[in-house]
Amino acid sequence: MVCTREDPLAERAVEVLGSFLRGCKAGLCTLLRPTLLQLLQRLGLESSQGTGAVGSLPLVLRLLCLMQTSGSTENEMDGIHFRLLYHVSKLAGKLQASNTECLLPAFSYLYCCLHLSPPSLH
Repeated sequence: MVCTREDPLAERAVEVLGSFLRGCKAGLCTLLRPTLLQLLQRLGLESSQGTGAVGSLPLVLRLLCLMQTSGSTENEMDGIHFRLLYHVSKLAGKLQASNTECLLPAFSYLYCCLHLSPPSLH
């Protein structure tokens, strides 16, 4: 539903899923991350082809932020986390500076990842 062109329906789906994620265990977020990674890869491909199909990008980024801050107890970043970071930063780099609708959730996600990652042990 998040990928549809029906904005009110997609917005509502993200709100409901966000409420659901706040009360769930980290396992659900672990299951959703690969799907969101595939979606980000598709959005990146579509944006590079100039099809302009990035309308759902702010919603996907908001959903990623919700998942990152849902109170999960995961402290280790795995391969999916790093691939999500890569694709979010790559998409953010392609956006115009005036596109705050997409840039704000992208930067929020990047900040959440950096803030919640464990400190390095030197």
